[in-house]
Amino acid sequence: MTGIALNQVPGWREAVKKARAKQERIRENAWKNLAYEINGFKVRPMTVLDYLMLDHFGSPFLYRQQPQLCDLSWILWALSPQCLKWNQKNIQLGRTLASFFYSRKVSKKLGRDGIFQESCTKVFEYIDDMFMDAPAGMQGGKAAVCYLASWFDIIQSQYHCSEDAVRFMPLPQMFQRIRAIQERNGNEQPAFDKVEDRLKQFVQNGISSRKFSYDDLVNGKVSFELN
Repeated sequence: MTGIALNQVPGWREAVKKARAKQERIRENAWKNLAYEINGFKVRPMTVLDYLMLDHFGSPFLYRQQPQLCDLSWILWALSPQCLKWNQKNIQLGRTLASFFYSRKVSKKLGRDGIFQESCTKVFEYIDDMFMDAPAGMQGGKAAVCYLASWFDIIQSQYHCSEDAVRFMPLPQMFQRIRAIQERNGNEQPAFDKVEDRLKQFVQNGISSRKFSYDDLVNGKVSFELN
């Protein structure tokens, strides 16, 4: 991307190693069903059904658009363990009240400008994590909807899962299964280095916006902490 050999830049190799370790943790966590945390608010790993809901209501987080506070409140509620419990109880009034008080709590704790922007950034990073192993050419948004039939077909034909089992499957877990199926059938897809690509994009954006210079990179003055 530039005349600079990034692997010689102080901190670059360490940043790549750390990012790869995080990538592996995300893959492992998909099988442990561990909750994520957005500034004190827990969210579940996104399932196919969650994705369909976010797409249906046009969540700006799914399409990399500028969100409002109400959008942040809604996605944190929709992906929260509490919301799932209320959905399973199927008590409309209780669910509505719980959603109302949850949104007030989000507004109170995350409504200030600085913490709001930070929280939105973390939600976008969460979305990136969910689609980290998505098949090439599909990274969420409307394009992903077009792939739904193939998701269901691949998983159901190989594992004989019910439609509900696929709907409630965490996306990171589903994408790992699809990759394993493709490799087993000799149909492995191109593997892009998303770790280095993201770090390179960080460098490119930093140079373009003049947050740092080439000299800063060479002299080890740039921190590659993306999260």
